[in-house]
Amino acid sequence: MEEKKYSNITDYVSSEFRSFSALPLNEVDLAAFAKFSYFNFQVYLPKMENSIRLKDMYDISKKEAFLKINAPSDEDERFFNSITGNPRYSNITVLGFKDTFEKDVEQFSAVSFLLPNDTFIVAFRGTDSTWTGWKEDFEMAIKAPINSQKEATEYLNYILTIKRKFKNGVYVIGHSKGGNLAVYSYLTCNAKQANKITDVYSFDGPGINNELAQALRFSERKGIIKKFVPVQSIIGQIYDVDDKYKVVEANDLLLKQHSFYNWKVDLNNDCFITGIMSDNTKKNVRFLNEWIVNASYDEKELIVETIYQVLTGTEVPTMAQLGKHKISSFIKVYQQIGKLDPKTKKQFKTILKNSYHFLKDFNKEDKEAEEISSKDEEIIKELN
Repeated sequence: MEEKKYSNITDYVSSEFRSFSALPLNEVDLAAFAKFSYFNFQVYLPKMENSIRLKDMYDISKKEAFLKINAPSDEDERFFNSITGNPRYSNITVLGFKDTFEKDVEQFSAVSFLLPNDTFIVAFRGTDSTWTGWKEDFEMAIKAPINSQKEATEYLNYILTIKRKFKNGVYVIGHSKGGNLAVYSYLTCNAKQANKITDVYSFDGPGINNELAQALRFSERKGIIKKFVPVQSIIGQIYDVDDKYKVVEANDLLLKQHSFYNWKVDLNNDCFITGIMSDNTKKNVRFLNEWIVNASYDEKELIVETIYQVLTGTEVPTMAQLGKHKISSFIKVYQQIGKLDPKTKKQFKTILKNSYHFLKDFNKEDKEAEEISSKDEEIIKELN
């Protein structure tokens, strides 16, 4: 096995044992909590009023069920063992778990953490790799507020009432769609609860569309919002091309960079390693944003429904699989577009051709780049 040449959040939670009084809460801690929110807290917290200390979650009989999620990673168990066994985190109280899933309609989940020093963290789960979750990501570009955004605001208004004041502040966080929910809920919660919030962290989460941003006075209130994206971020830059707090160096390519496990951590300075975004990535993101902004509402709605129909028709079960087999999955998407009406098909073929050239360049750099079958060569000729 090739030796790993970088550290990530799992290495951090397995090696940083200082208390929060000795080493204050930092961006890597918050990323770890955002990652932790993806797991199945229903196993330990079946009711929203239930709570548990983090160290008490290390229960062999429940661990397998807790780690059973839609897009598991080989690293999940090591991450879980490290964070639950680390004295830095052991006495944190986990509470307020809520989970909603309605196929084709909504995917929402949130959980909160109360630190021994009276710091409070509200973590919104991101897209869970189901197509329903990713459909909501696309819908954020046109239909906001969507169901999960409304529920995030309700959750934040409720959970922050458990105490009148938190001595060491409140952090509202999330990864992917969870980052958008963190920002949206902060901008829309009632003023009494908003005044308790210290900072909002969005880790590679899509932004808020321009009309909604103006209505919610985003430019006036964005001072406490901190946005982190990996160097090849796409989803995290929708509506947020120029509002990045930090670009993070990441292992792997494209969609694989969306995973926290691939974000590089500086263990000596307890922070993410700063990276530089390529001109190619910036160009493609600007193209995507211009396309979203310039399309009419009806066109955007058609685009979202079409993308959803196309992706669910590919027989690629989740977005994680789509990212793992980039070129072959891309070809399946292209084949599905052939079933659309002529006008829509023409629009999507133009978009896919532009996207394919971007993808092809990165596939050359990928050490695990897949072989292209002779059957797919004809389709590739069309894309070129």
